[in-house]
Amino acid sequence: ENAGDPQISSYVSHRNLIFTSIVASFAENNDCEYVVLGLQQGDVYSYWDTSLEFVQNLNNVLSLNRKNAITLITPFVEMYKDEELLIAFEISKKLSYDLLENTWTCYNGDSGDGLECGKCSSCSDKLLGYVRAGFKNSYIKDKFNVEDDYIDSLRD
Repeated sequence: ENAGDPQISSYVSHRNLIFTSIVASFAENNDCEYVVLGLQQGDVYSYWDTSLEFVQNLNNVLSLNRKNAITLITPFVEMYKDEELLIAFEISKKLSYDLLENTWTCYNGDSGDGLECGKCSSCSDKLLGYVRAGFKNSYIKDKFNVEDDYIDSLRD
């Protein structure tokens, strides 16, 4: 729905800057040194505040703190959704616990079936990540309210 739009409809002005500022303040007041953010490469086109440049500049600002400088760590900032999902899946196998089981991306909320819609812009990105990562349809359908033919169309 937002293909080619550099500022899509789900953009919220300065969202990550605001959240990161709040978390950095909390970290500083609790004597933490690091804040880990889950920013990823696939969002950079539509959300400027998910880029490596954003993180580097914010780290420069946070380093100005004379007493307790906070450093942002962004392990996924240069990865795409499919790469992240594969990492989470591999960790899940080692832990015998599905880390992805309770993640929620959907902008449309729960329609009563406990599944994400699979159609909104956020779900579309996540669903495409599962497809590109090679997850089976049955695994994807446990998370999204979509049919096999829709998933298969994304594989083409």
